[in-house]
Amino acid sequence: MTKPIAIACADIHLSRTPPAARSAEPDWIKAQARALSQVADLCREHECPLLIAGDIFDSWDASPETINLALRELPTEVYAVPGNHDSPNHRYDQLHRSAYRTLVEAGKVIDLEPGKPVEIEVNGYPIRLRGFPFGFPVSLLENPHDLFIEIAVVHAYVWTKSTGHPGADEKDRVHWMLVNLRGFDVAVFGDNHQHFISKPGDEETAIINCGCFIRRKQDERHLEPSVGLILSDGSIVRRRLNYDADKWSDPEPATAT
Repeated sequence: MTKPIAIACADIHLSRTPPAARSAEPDWIKAQARALSQVADLCREHECPLLIAGDIFDSWDASPETINLALRELPTEVYAVPGNHDSPNHRYDQLHRSAYRTLVEAGKVIDLEPGKPVEIEVNGYPIRLRGFPFGFPVSLLENPHDLFIEIAVVHAYVWTKSTGHPGADEKDRVHWMLVNLRGFDVAVFGDNHQHFISKPGDEETAIINCGCFIRRKQDERHLEPSVGLILSDGSIVRRRLNYDADKWSDPEPATAT
């Protein structure tokens, strides 16, 4: 019988003020809390941690009010890697200056440092998490252990035929990424705001690119924010968030006929 072992998300992009497309929101902090509270509810329901594949904040120097939002609304058990938006000047060695690091110092987020696996147990299943922050390429897993469910948490652009931007680097395409993910049961990706789940063949890694979490731009209006429910057999189930209350500054673009 399979059991939930983690909830996965990425690209939350918390900010103090709304982007232009969402400026109709009467309270942007509360609007972001609506999404975060849904994830916290899922983690409580399934008794499992949250994995965040980068970009908790839209800017590395997030305001105290935005940091307080994260401290208040994120689930109890969170493991994460920093994304490019979390890192001052996109530099990992400057992370000590960041709002992301404040969450780590406060004990709200457990940072998955590169090269330092973290072992946990969820619902009776031993899990080993390995982090690949922005700027750290995925490396082959040495000595994978059959007793662990091996999970990579990665902030890097990965794409499929229907989810890549024009000119996307071929080496970042999902079937090439699988080469470096050998030995991992599951890989959680952030950066590309287009959601997809790559269903593996035998002995291949299941990949979830978490996609947009809070819609911030007009060109994200058609997206359906969601998280991934990772199961103990390595499969991933999409869980869509309720975004019916979202308010936009511009009318919805007309549908072509």
